[in-house]
Order: sequence, then structure tokens, then C-alpha cells
Amino acid sequence: MSGDEGDSTHWKVDAVSGISVLDAGAWLALVERKRGGWYYLVHNVERTDGFRGAMIQSQRGFQKCGEAQQAAEAVMVEQGGLTSHTAAALALARESTGEGQQ
Repeated sequence: MSGDEGDSTHWKVDAVSGISVLDAGAWLALVERKRGGWYYLVHNVERTDGFRGAMIQSQRGFQKCGEAQQAAEAVMVEQGGLTSHTAAALALARESTGEGQQ
């Protein structure tokens, strides 16, 4: 698990591009609206076996930003970049603020 993860882990929206960013230490998730819906990209910047990082991206668009965020969080949990506890806290924050409902 990422040592930088914790209460400070939350989605931020870039005011210029509109891209949502989740920074969890060595893991980074981006969510943006494209033609066909909302898409995520999850990137690990750690160097392993001589290769730098790994990228996983959605193959289909989601109807809502929050759905793409949740899918990106699930990928990060599956890959060990985010704890399930933090993912649950992110989901609760999204529900309570109504963020990601576009």
C-alpha cells in the first residue's frame, strides 16, 4: 500500500482542463470527459524490474464522472495502490458532496 495515502487522499478538479485527479503517492488516477463519456487512466510511477510504471485505462466511457472515479479507485485497490478503507471514504465523500454526478 502507498505510504502517502490517507486522509489527505481526495479527488481534485483542474479548473482549466476539467480533469479530476486523485494522487495517492506512487499512484495517480485521472478522469476526464471525452466523446462517448467519462474515461479514467490509472498510472503507477514506481520503477519495477527496469520498467517505469504501468498504465491502466478504461475501455468504455461511463455516464457519470463519479462512476469513472469509482472504477479508477477499484483498479487502484486491486493493484495495491489504494486501501479499500480509503476507497470507501472517497465514495462517502462523493455521495455527501454530490461530486462526480455530472
